[in-house]
Amino acid sequence: MTSDGRYLYGVIRTTEEENLGEIGIGDRDNNVYTMPFKDVAAVVSNISSKKIRPERKNLASHNNVIRDVMKKRTLLPMAFGHISPNGTHIKKLLAENYESFSQQLNRLDGKVEMGLKVLWDVENIFEFFVRNHRELEAFRDEIFAKPYGPTHEEKIEVGKKFESLVNQERKRHTKIVTDTLDSYCHEIKQNKPKNEKMVMNLAFLVDKDGVESFEKGIFETAKKFDNNYAFDYSGPWAPHNFVQLTL
Repeated sequence: MTSDGRYLYGVIRTTEEENLGEIGIGDRDNNVYTMPFKDVAAVVSNISSKKIRPERKNLASHNNVIRDVMKKRTLLPMAFGHISPNGTHIKKLLAENYESFSQQLNRLDGKVEMGLKVLWDVENIFEFFVRNHRELEAFRDEIFAKPYGPTHEEKIEVGKKFESLVNQERKRHTKIVTDTLDSYCHEIKQNKPKNEKMVMNLAFLVDKDGVESFEKGIFETAKKFDNNYAFDYSGPWAPHNFVQLTL
């Protein structure tokens, strides 16, 4: 079964129709190529389905295309799963968003994304905060010392105090990191921590030729934290966090 559908990986700067190889999603007809409009082009492959499952092999193919393209080009990456019904729709998409695509390609030219997650590297995050915040320890001890134990409302109040302290510490530590790394990058995006032990989840827009310098900045920043904190940095990636598209 064939279809005129197109799977969209991203947008690059080119005026040419180019064949990028059989690296796309699908076991057959997985050739990736460009569809230009003026001097911007969609990176696509043919697809027979209207929907695609986020299975490991499909996610891997999507990410591999983005990785291969960005080795040589500035790419506005698309999130997984964008399917257009046909080539005409792709051309219309490029035409209607041309100015935005062009401006963002200029802004992101020669840049990549680096990620940094900082975590509390402790066995029990609540006990860690109790040990380091006298007011939380005193309140916890007070309500649990009662003959019949704490009430439901008191447990909720302990949770609120704990959450407030966690957010205060996140804000304080994030400022230390961003102030230190600000000179190593163009932009910083603060994403929401994914779990209770995550202090911060940051993305940085960095020059391609500045990645090594940025990594040195990471190690310099980590020296400002003790062994209760773990630094996990990654990249370079396509600048997903810095693409601002409303299609």
